[in-house]
Amino acid sequence: MLYQQKYIACPAENGIYPPSHKTYYHWMTELLSVPQFHLYGEDLNDTAYDFVHAEPIQVRARQAGGLISLHRHKYLRQVVFLTHGRCTCTIETKSHHLVGPVLVLPPPDVAHGFQFDSNAEGVVISFTDDVVRGKTGLRGGLHERLMAAQRAMFVEIKKDRVARRLKRVAGDMVGEIALRRDGYEIAMKSGLALIIVEISRLIGVGGAEGNEYNSFTDEKIERLRQLIEDNFHETRHLTDYAGWLNMTPDRLNEHCKRITGQTAGSMVRQRLLIEAKRQLVYSGLSVSEIAYDLNFSDPSYFSRFFRKATGATPQQFRLDPDQE
Repeated sequence: MLYQQKYIACPAENGIYPPSHKTYYHWMTELLSVPQFHLYGEDLNDTAYDFVHAEPIQVRARQAGGLISLHRHKYLRQVVFLTHGRCTCTIETKSHHLVGPVLVLPPPDVAHGFQFDSNAEGVVISFTDDVVRGKTGLRGGLHERLMAAQRAMFVEIKKDRVARRLKRVAGDMVGEIALRRDGYEIAMKSGLALIIVEISRLIGVGGAEGNEYNSFTDEKIERLRQLIEDNFHETRHLTDYAGWLNMTPDRLNEHCKRITGQTAGSMVRQRLLIEAKRQLVYSGLSVSEIAYDLNFSDPSYFSRFFRKATGATPQQFRLDPDQE
């Protein structure tokens, strides 16, 4: 089982935890499973469809002293727009110290959490994948633009006029869902489309300079990612994944490398490595128990795999995740 250690409040300068990852987790004492939510703190909604939501960061963060504990969203994509202030954002096992204005784009099933300072402001936009799928334009669709943006994970906003425009659109979305006037669903989707287009411009995709689209995720890659998520504990054999996608292993690798810049085998190993890191940092399982849980034939093979990928042994990484 995957575990998370519960955050315990501690003194910190300006309301932000110290930069050391070891210090950041020093106050974590209680083990519990990393939860999956619909919106933060809400039960999963397996039937969620055609869903767009926007709310100020302060709505949930201030209820918990600025802390959004580590969690995942199984069915939702998100855009977290920190318009003002500071926060520490944890993605999987890494902490990132951010200053607004900045955008954070955690994909579904990626563990993430936030510690916002007392002055932090912003908007969290959550939506189901179907809202942006199929919305195409002359040079690509919203889904493709979003996939490209999510590879960046963090998007810094350096121009004041861009920050003001995004803040205005995000604020309008918060107002629409609060008032729920006639046509608010259309307005929400239009606002989301504007934000995704603006983000894609910020990262140089389809911007005024005429940059060409490249490395977009497509349906095969999306399906492969889901297959890996569902099956990486049981199998790492490329032939299995290729068969499920009705492709040969060579063809699948070629397609993955063209779209993502890495082979399908690398994608499987990367997901396995993420899970190993999660369990080393957030669980009390021994290295041997983690190795067997991840279906390695013996712990020494797991240790060699981990060291080759990170440069550290599992024991070293558990003591100091920041050393990587």
